[in-house]
Amino acid sequence: MESPRNHIERMVGLPWVQASDDPVNGGVDCWGAVVYSYKCIDCITLPSATNRMACELDASAQSDMQDYYEVKPRTERSIFCCYDKDGSMVHIGRVLAGKAYHSVGTPDNPRKVCLWKLDYLEDLYNKQDGYVKYIQYRGYQ
Repeated sequence: MESPRNHIERMVGLPWVQASDDPVNGGVDCWGAVVYSYKCIDCITLPSATNRMACELDASAQSDMQDYYEVKPRTERSIFCCYDKDGSMVHIGRVLAGKAYHSVGTPDNPRKVCLWKLDYLEDLYNKQDGYVKYIQYRGYQ
């Protein structure tokens, strides 16, 4: 088991790699960052949705969402889901050390694993008429 701070120090700056949930592949995508953080910090393997890209989780795997519940207000180690103005999930990450831990990128513009202020993340999506929702995996203690 790894502390959130150690995990952040080890992961921030790694490249965004599409459909990767393990840095051995050279980096992780946004859903991969969530999956890998649960594995390393919480010793939890997330259910079947882990084999899908993050943005497909909400769109094509609604049944997988039964494994999660919404949390208000945001809590440490919860998952944040970012939605566009049409209500489609477009990004995902995790609350670690009170910040937004996530991997930012697209196939055309791969970037890196990073740590942002949560207020900045929420403001960014609110300005685009989107929103951020916080959820937690039911198997998390």
